[in-house]
Amino acid sequence: MSNDKLRDLHTILCEKLLEKINDPDAKSADLNVARQFLKDNNQKLLSKISDFRNFLYIAWKHLRLPEPTPIQYDIAKYLQYGSQRQIISAFRGCGKSWITSAYVLWRLLLDPQLNILVVSGSKNRADDFSTFCLRLLHEMPI
Repeated sequence: MSNDKLRDLHTILCEKLLEKINDPDAKSADLNVARQFLKDNNQKLLSKISDFRNFLYIAWKHLRLPEPTPIQYDIAKYLQYGSQRQIISAFRGCGKSWITSAYVLWRLLLDPQLNILVVSGSKNRADDFSTFCLRLLHEMPI
């Protein structure tokens, strides 16, 4: 098979997988096929998820949530590009903890040797956050 045909096949496969995972009724199997495809094409994966907002979208799809809101995308951008010491202040229920959980997984995906320290007002909240992160880590097809 010529390089042109392989490139065309690769492009068509990418487009079809993207259509499948963007479908609101996407199944876990669809996400797993896309994950494996991305894993097989590691360079393309890293270029696509170098922006945390793209990873947030994937995490929200996995959790069967609607697309992140503009405020959630702003928080994601701030987490990625803000200073090393930052505080996120937003109204209750906007998803700060869930976004931060996705951010932890994104950082670990990019650098598996990274250590993350979870600090919270109570041990229970810190434990819940860690448990949620571990659950996502084991369940997400990445």
